[in-house]
Amino acid sequence: MDKPKAMIISVGGSPEPLIISIKENCPEFICFFASEQSVDKIGEIKQAVGYTFKDCKVFLNDPQDLTECYIKSQDCVKRLREAGYSREDVLVDFTGGTKPMSGMLLSSSLSEGYNFVYVGGTKREKDGLGIVKNGAEVVIKGHNPWNFYAVEQRKKLRLYFNSGQFTACQAIIRDALEQCQPDSAEVELFKGLSLTVSGYLEWDRFEHKEARKLLSEGYGLLSLFARLTGNKNIKSFNSGVADNLDYLNTFASRTRGYKDISRYHVLDLLSNSRRRFLEGRYDDAIARLYRALEMTAQWKLQTAYGINTSKVMPEQVPVVIREQYVFKYGKGDVLQIPLAASFGLLEALGDEACKVFNDLQVEITKILSVRNSSILAHGVQPVDGENYSKFLCTIMQLCGVAENEVPEFPELDI
Repeated sequence: MDKPKAMIISVGGSPEPLIISIKENCPEFICFFASEQSVDKIGEIKQAVGYTFKDCKVFLNDPQDLTECYIKSQDCVKRLREAGYSREDVLVDFTGGTKPMSGMLLSSSLSEGYNFVYVGGTKREKDGLGIVKNGAEVVIKGHNPWNFYAVEQRKKLRLYFNSGQFTACQAIIRDALEQCQPDSAEVELFKGLSLTVSGYLEWDRFEHKEARKLLSEGYGLLSLFARLTGNKNIKSFNSGVADNLDYLNTFASRTRGYKDISRYHVLDLLSNSRRRFLEGRYDDAIARLYRALEMTAQWKLQTAYGINTSKVMPEQVPVVIREQYVFKYGKGDVLQIPLAASFGLLEALGDEACKVFNDLQVEITKILSVRNSSILAHGVQPVDGENYSKFLCTIMQLCGVAENEVPEFPELDI
């Protein structure tokens, strides 16, 4: 562990251990965390260490008050930040002071990524139960245990990832990487998670090419971490990432790099719709269901009959409905046909898809009504989630999609 540039030191009634700690580490700046009763000890310490350093002081009125100890310990951390010291520069000595002072100083410093030092000893007064005897002090240094615990951060990361809040995940991971010791295995974990989370964020934005690249890189780092540590949860998570990569690779190979409209686009929209529903973004969820329905018609017309719904040639429309379609949807030399008309065209062409569409006409009409009334379409009404599951089932039936075909993102348990 390198020598620190700055220290935070809790001061109690015994200055000797703190003098030894300062002499051992020789910081250029010290923030003294002390009660009003121990003010005089700071002068003794400064006189005894044998060199000059800059310092500041944070005083407590009541060193037994947990709340005050926590607030003032946070002030110590703030003072070092304002002085321009990074986490690698700072060492926290929690030897002195009351137990509330030491405990709250540790609590405030833990999430900053600071390292710690404690002056113990080989001999104590009161038959080994009292304070360390002068001359028997031992300086004990340790890395920040954040790497091994970070319980709250891990809980938040798990919660945010599994609810599709990938931008929030990125913020937590950035903080984690700043706090991890550079040589720890946790660095590889959070680097791998950073790439993987970014990949899923790009997938959520339908940027499939970039998503595949990021997920592939993240998969490699997480695989390495799982091998080195034997972490079963990450191994299981990464297995799900591998399944998603297989899906994206197949998706790309069947669509000329995601360019050609396909059934994979429909499956992806259904998956995306589910995630928006779980987030409580019901307008977005319904909008994606509508687009999946529309895309199903476009895909069938394109692949089976070579018809592009935005550029339909009149001669591609069966004679029985041609005049009607040209009149309604003609745009110059071509036709541009909407959702219902696309299924009408499939019916005129004798496609089986139109039969399912007609059988589900009542439910589809409800979906279209909700979508058209929403603020993301033509109306001002918010969408509630009450009928979503029924709508999803209807769209999947119409699109001919089985439950196990819709891609799912893995669950993170960290």
